Amino acid sequence: MKILLIDNRSKNVLNFRITIIEYLISLGHEVKIICGDDKEKVKLNSYGFDIEVIKFSNRSISPFKMISLHRRFKKAIKTFEPNIVLTFQVKPNIVGAKAAKKAKVPKVYSFINGLGEPFQPKNFIGRIFKRIYISMYKNSLKNVDGVCFHNSHDRKIFIESKICSEDNAYVVHGNGINTDYFAQSPLPKKDNVLLVTRLVKNKGVYEYIDIARRVKQTHPEISFSLLGPEDEIVLDDIQYAIDEEIINYLGAVDDVRPIIDQHKLCVLTSFREGFPRGLLEPMSMGRPVIGYDTVGVNELVEHGHNGYLVKLHDIDGFAEAIINLLSDPTLVETFANNARIDAVSKYSNKVINEKISNIIFS
Repeated sequence: MKILLIDNRSKNVLNFRITIIEYLISLGHEVKIICGDDKEKVKLNSYGFDIEVIKFSNRSISPFKMISLHRRFKKAIKTFEPNIVLTFQVKPNIVGAKAAKKAKVPKVYSFINGLGEPFQPKNFIGRIFKRIYISMYKNSLKNVDGVCFHNSHDRKIFIESKICSEDNAYVVHGNGINTDYFAQSPLPKKDNVLLVTRLVKNKGVYEYIDIARRVKQTHPEISFSLLGPEDEIVLDDIQYAIDEEIINYLGAVDDVRPIIDQHKLCVLTSFREGFPRGLLEPMSMGRPVIGYDTVGVNELVEHGHNGYLVKLHDIDGFAEAIINLLSDPTLVETFANNARIDAVSKYSNKVINEKISNIIFS
């Protein structure tokens, strides 16, 4: 069987799609990939993958560019003649899925990793753009064979917006994780807290600084680290917190495992997630976790089992949760072991790949 994956960025393919691609190939299928840039093409070619680059901007919704992209997708799809097309991210889901159906591909499945900014409008213009995106999704996904979501909340929004039906809407929690690569490691003795995230406001970076400040008022021995690339927020914006020794900024790294190794507790202050890899990786390594009780996060963190959930924007509550957990070494160990068990039994590559396989080959 011939299977085509369409993604917006080669880096997404490299970071998140390799395991499902290798799994499908291991089942004897021929797999081809279309992505929107060639930045990681050399690395992807080293895996022996068949890559075609069709360059496009994932954010632009210009009608002329959308029509042009639709034609290019359709031409590439017809040339490959796949039996199944899998689309990932906004533009491939809106344009690629429709092009695949127009090209008469027997089965088309779209993967919604998270709803992002278009579904979180902050003003009147934002609400207009939300309506535009809903309209485009309706037009594109009405004839696909299945839509897979990272969490049940996003699934509910699409069903209530009449973008897809309950019958063909599935929940697949994340992209899977290599639990051998992210192996369990011993907990360090020091009370070190870690947040792994891109530096953007809706990831709660400033709230993390406020939480750290509250904790240090009574427990100065607890240290707080921030790991992730600069983005909307840059180093100068958080320099005050570094100078005051509230947090340590560790920059960005290719391999987060040595950093997680050095920390006893991992947290996430994001306001909304698809399915938070920034907590799943530490869980796989046997770390207890704390996050806001919000979309995506509350489907991974089980309150009182592998960590704690805190009411959104409750700085004092979050600080209290950190102090309470770290003051109980037995509970830390219990949550840590439960986190590892959950990662292996529910979210490993094997579990997620089999779930996707069961959906697309049903």
